[in-house]
Amino acid sequence: MGRQLGKSKAFTLVEVLVIITIIGILAGIFIVSLARYQAEARDARRAAQVTVISEALEKYYDENGEYPSCRSVIQTPVQVSANVLKGTDATIYTAPLDETGLNSLLCDDLSSTSDDNFGYVGDGSSTCSDLLTGQSCVSYTLQYREEITGQIVSIESRRNTKLSTSGTITDLTATTSGFDRVSLSWSAIPNAASYTVHYSSNGFSTYTTISPNPTTNSYVVTGLGDGTNYSFRVIPNASSGAGAISNVATATTWSLTNPSIVIGASTNTSIQFSWNAITHADDYRYQLSTVSNFSTLVADTTTSGTSVTRTGLTTGERYYIRVQSRAVNGTYTSGWSTANTVTDLPTPTGVAVVTLSPTSYRESWNAVSAPGVTYTAQCSTNNTSWGTSCEETDIATTNYTFTGADQGKTYYTRVRAVTADTNSDWSSSVSTTTSINAPGSYTMSSSNNGVTLSATANATCGAGAVREYAWYANGSFWVQGTQYQSVGYTVNPGSSVTLTVMTRCNGANLSSGWTWASNNASFSRPGLSLSMSAGSDGCGGSFCGRQVNANWNNFCGGSGSIYATQYSYSDSWSVSGGSHSTRWKGASSPGAPVTYNLSLCSTSASATLYVISAYKCQGCS
Repeated sequence: MGRQLGKSKAFTLVEVLVIITIIGILAGIFIVSLARYQAEARDARRAAQVTVISEALEKYYDENGEYPSCRSVIQTPVQVSANVLKGTDATIYTAPLDETGLNSLLCDDLSSTSDDNFGYVGDGSSTCSDLLTGQSCVSYTLQYREEITGQIVSIESRRNTKLSTSGTITDLTATTSGFDRVSLSWSAIPNAASYTVHYSSNGFSTYTTISPNPTTNSYVVTGLGDGTNYSFRVIPNASSGAGAISNVATATTWSLTNPSIVIGASTNTSIQFSWNAITHADDYRYQLSTVSNFSTLVADTTTSGTSVTRTGLTTGERYYIRVQSRAVNGTYTSGWSTANTVTDLPTPTGVAVVTLSPTSYRESWNAVSAPGVTYTAQCSTNNTSWGTSCEETDIATTNYTFTGADQGKTYYTRVRAVTADTNSDWSSSVSTTTSINAPGSYTMSSSNNGVTLSATANATCGAGAVREYAWYANGSFWVQGTQYQSVGYTVNPGSSVTLTVMTRCNGANLSSGWTWASNNASFSRPGLSLSMSAGSDGCGGSFCGRQVNANWNNFCGGSGSIYATQYSYSDSWSVSGGSHSTRWKGASSPGAPVTYNLSLCSTSASATLYVISAYKCQGCS
């Protein structure tokens, strides 16, 4: 036990180390506590300084109706206390850790620096923040950074001068300056730090806000759509809030209208076209195609002019054309304007016509070189009147034979070339006259009624020809004309006639030769055949008489003939003498004898009676 007590009078090395460690910890705690105490003290000082400065600023506002500008509060501490925030201690403008001893106020938010400073954040307007010309601020925010927490502590101004009291924007104007831009301008609002710009194409039911906000009183809005009407409005801003909304200004961005194509002259292998100049257009693009949907192109060209002549094209081909206006190297374009035209198709040359027969003729011409070309030929009997009644289309060769023509008629013909897209002009007309055939062998038919010989020529002519007749009676010329196909020739009693005829065919412009009928017609009319005989005596009373019989043939002809018979007691037949009498007697049948009985009584048995029968025919020739 004694030994142990003796040994415990000294500290072991471990114990010494523990003691040193405890002393170190206590010293560290003291040092940390001291540093924190010192930082807290400095934070308290900063809070006091900012409070004093804030009170001085509010006093300044009471005297001036505004707060001082940035350039006023960042002067030397002595200048600030003497000329701006009068009566303040100059030392309050130097932060606790600012070893320079100068003014620690900054016209900026403290988030941009890590030094020990005071922030004087104005309303954001150039009137407040401009370090060369700034005059006043409508509001402020004072800032300092706590050393303990690192946080920024802010004190706001107690009063604000509203932007609305500084004026309202009423003169906003919008001027179109491009396809995608509009230039805005307005009167500056005092103390406005920036301006909010809204634009809309639908009356502000929805709108776009420009970012970032412009800080001057003009702005060019870009990125707009071409040919669109936009509305614009502007709102002034300050740190204290936003001002009133401005008037609404409108403008329509530039756009390119569609050109209007005018087709000009063309040839077999070229076309010319032009269009109207378009405002704001830098150049024009045109395309040429043989199909309406432009799926394949003959040309796709840009030009600064407004007229083009394209050569080397295909004859008779239809070309589709479209043009659009362009600007800013083709960034902006109009829609396409379309039109179409056809290169000329030459009129056929070398047109000729020749008669092939009395009913056909052939027209021929030189070939026209064009894709898919055919021909249309027309005929007419009048060189000034044409129609489709005599027309042949889709002729693939260079000649055509017209058939079914009339004999002896003049025909005019013409031709034109045709493609799927166009027709050429009609060629000059040419003419030919078809030939005409003489009548073939024919007969002549006839009949008579006992007085007249009727005859008909039975000749025929081809289509379109008219028959003409020439009649001969007993070998001598009698009548001629187209109306004499049938004739009647009256024969006197006791006479005869033989009729012959020849016929020819007449066209509109020529006649055929004559052809005689293969037979003839004849008729002989009998004359009067008279016989008389004395009949038996017939006496009665104091008279005696003598019966006389007269017989004759029917030389008048026909059953309706009536004959006159005269008788006399002497051979004196004077009508005025009254020495004779006339009796009429009708024939019973053609050719049958007619008997006339006459009974006369006379006291003289030797009296002579003269009788003439058939003196006159009534009802016949």
